[in-house]
Amino acid sequence: MSQAMDRRADRGGEARERGHGRARALLESVHLVSMGLWVGSLGMAGAAAAIVFPEMKSLEPTLGQYPLYTEPHWRLAAGHVAAKLFFVSDMVQLVCAPVAGIALVLLVLRKVVAWPSRLIAGRLVVLTLLMAFLSYRFFVLAPRMDRELSLYRLAAIAGDMTTAEAHLSSFNADHPTASRIMTGTFALGLLGFALGAWSASTGIAPAARRTRPVE
Repeated sequence: MSQAMDRRADRGGEARERGHGRARALLESVHLVSMGLWVGSLGMAGAAAAIVFPEMKSLEPTLGQYPLYTEPHWRLAAGHVAAKLFFVSDMVQLVCAPVAGIALVLLVLRKVVAWPSRLIAGRLVVLTLLMAFLSYRFFVLAPRMDRELSLYRLAAIAGDMTTAEAHLSSFNADHPTASRIMTGTFALGLLGFALGAWSASTGIAPAARRTRPVE
């Protein structure tokens, strides 16, 4: 009787371990895919923008939408293209960031990763910093820069060079901060992905492993 109960307990423990293993694999996969898409979209947008601006400058285009704008049109042309690229990147980030965060939190709450642990704490700190960077970018910096960019374009269309230059200067004043935020987000995203991959290569949490009965 005792041996039968032990065997049933053993099988139950194995089933629980398999369930925890599947949950761990699913959540880690969701987290890593989300982080990879997040970092990849940001990197591709930044790389494309770095190519578009010098290329437009060398082509010296003239834009029919800005017939009264007397300054070179290459910056306007490159800006329109880059804005579309960053819009797509922003949409990817807005989807992937909460998905990655929820997956990581569920890993801890479901106790399928060792907690407390320095590795998981590091992942949580990195994710918190990423969310802080993202929040500042989307709720503070981007609205201000988008407003100045829109006003610059409207003034450029009207041929109001003084107003256009004033709004362009305001936009450019925020550009170094935006570049630092982007670089910091990319670096933290890479770090978060690396820590996630390292964590995923470890076993499930000790508390989630079955305990064999002592015979």
